[in-house]
Amino acid sequence: MAAAELKDTVSNLVLIYPALCIPDNWNERYKTVEEIPDTTHFWGVSLGKRFFQELRNLDVYGTISAYKGPVKIIHGSKDPIVPLSYSENAVKRYDNAQLEVIQGAGHGFSPEERIVSNKFVKEFLEGR
Repeated sequence: MAAAELKDTVSNLVLIYPALCIPDNWNERYKTVEEIPDTTHFWGVSLGKRFFQELRNLDVYGTISAYKGPVKIIHGSKDPIVPLSYSENAVKRYDNAQLEVIQGAGHGFSPEERIVSNKFVKEFLEGR
């Protein structure tokens, strides 16, 4: 989303298991604004009510589509945190994107999967 805003300064974009699901996840958890507590503690981070209010109407795919440069998305086929479907949808929204799926990989690649991911990144950047 930042690359869409900074499109004149970002020449290539690499996304690794991008968390495009964040608005959907939290909107599912807090179905109404009234359900949002003043503070939510998540993975050791305190998140305020305003964070969740700003997510409510965030159009992730509409926003990212403003970025027109080349994009490489790398995602594990078994990611339990960010479903692969989010990256599959994202690759359709960008004008020039490729998706590489690491079979069996989850969220946070193992050392072996990181080698594969790094190879995809290197090939993408060298091709530019």
